[in-house]
Amino acid sequence: MKYPTRDNKHIIESESFAALSSILPKQWIIRELTERDYGVDLYIEIVGKDGKITGDLAALQIKGTKNVNFKENGTYTFSGIKRTTLNYWLGLPVPVFLLVFCQETRKIYWTSVEYNHREGRFKGKSKTVSLKFLIEADFSKKGLAMFMSTYIREKRWAEIENTIEKVLIPNAASICRYDYAPTPQAHVIHY
Repeated sequence: MKYPTRDNKHIIESESFAALSSILPKQWIIRELTERDYGVDLYIEIVGKDGKITGDLAALQIKGTKNVNFKENGTYTFSGIKRTTLNYWLGLPVPVFLLVFCQETRKIYWTSVEYNHREGRFKGKSKTVSLKFLIEADFSKKGLAMFMSTYIREKRWAEIENTIEKVLIPNAASICRYDYAPTPQAHVIHY
């Protein structure tokens, strides 16, 4: 008689969720999604040390693999994310993080989708994209502090951009003067 089998991919997936649940700060709320997965496995609600729940949400997609091999420069590239999934992530109103669980070491590494986007990693029209991970971006004490810093930056990125524009654009005339001349060769920029 034939029966279904549980393949290693499903085992790694279960291990990755268990590892994530055990490694995140206990006060954080993990909101697993029961609906079909379209690129987000769960949301985490970050609860402050004082226990306040302020609506700080992040979307997480976790991928499991047997091992994660970082290069000498401390980076790892995860490939094969569908561009349609990327488009979905970039349209979400909360910061999105891709997590990779290493079955061999039981470590989980994270990277910000938005940061990878700003770094130009998704140019072109390929059907899949790759994201870069840093070896120190795990859930150790230092890695968790980096995660919180990255989360805050991503959550406030629109404010950061607006501030930069407010500072640079009104002062652009004093920073750079552009003289128009009738021929293209005659356009001159003075600093």
